[in-house]
Amino acid sequence: MTRRPSPFEIALVAAGILVLGFAGYVNEERGHAAIDTYSSYDARSGGYEAWYELLEREGTDVVRFERAAAFLDGSVGTLIASVPLPFDPNAVAPSDLDRLAIDTWVARGGTIVTLGDSRPAPDSPLRRVHFATLSTERLRAMGVRALSSRARPIVRVGTYERGTVVLVQDEAMFSNGKIAAADNARLAFALTRLQRGGSVAFYETLHGYFVPEHWWLVAPRRLVIAIVIAALVVAIALFGAAIRLGPPLIAASRREATSLEYLDAVASLYARARAVRQAIADTLHSVKRTVAKALGLPDDLPTREVARGIVMPDLRGALAELDVLATMPLPSERHLVRASHLAHLLRKEYASHGRGL
Repeated sequence: MTRRPSPFEIALVAAGILVLGFAGYVNEERGHAAIDTYSSYDARSGGYEAWYELLEREGTDVVRFERAAAFLDGSVGTLIASVPLPFDPNAVAPSDLDRLAIDTWVARGGTIVTLGDSRPAPDSPLRRVHFATLSTERLRAMGVRALSSRARPIVRVGTYERGTVVLVQDEAMFSNGKIAAADNARLAFALTRLQRGGSVAFYETLHGYFVPEHWWLVAPRRLVIAIVIAALVVAIALFGAAIRLGPPLIAASRREATSLEYLDAVASLYARARAVRQAIADTLHSVKRTVAKALGLPDDLPTREVARGIVMPDLRGALAELDVLATMPLPSERHLVRASHLAHLLRKEYASHGRGL
């Protein structure tokens, strides 16, 4: 039989878990506090937030650049890039494409201030730039008389095509913990004034602050608008196909057409083709053949010769009138009705002798 723990034992275990959790949190915070990130977001001793706020307070157009280096353009005049330390968990090393984009941007007139490991990449054209150390006179002209750093040389400046490259050996002198010492703040401000025009940007992509670029931000605007319009058209089509906006259409039941409907259809076809004259001519040919066969005459005789063989004057006149109607250049529908009536009279008399012909 198992024993249930007492309330005191449960409270003791819970207290132990809380103590262990608090100790882990404290150790984690100490570990983070020991890392110098040199990021403008970092307000601890090893960050650059004080430098950022100094520029902002002095009226400098300062921003944080959190995109790929390929998006550097003329809106950025000075780029501050502090090389991330290898033990920084958020550090992101620049790729070869990033280095190429930065070199191109500098060649077009930009100024890059590199802090820390300031040696250019082996394959970078900045390796061929001649750097000159800022002299004491130049520093004094900037208002800098004393610095807390003992690194020599402190700042080196070189030109690459239309741009400027600034190499700072000691990146810690501009951190939150040291920027107020000596004239470090004056130098930090002066380095951002070497290039006139454009904003001063802290390159935060190197420290893990990266804004993902979606395809609609990279693609041309006209293409994005065209895709949106096409998507709306497809959506409207699907919406219209899914939702019925009116009563359903009921197909007409199939049935046999009446004789009157058949005649109306044939008449409409004749009217559409304007075949009244041809219809009268065909009627005359058929009636003449029927009458000739009934009288024992050849089929190819002229209508006048066939009419002479008819004994009854009214039928003889009917065939002659039908022949006149067939020779009219522009007969009307009334003439077609008259021709049909005359043909009916002749067939009524002679069709019994001419069946099967």
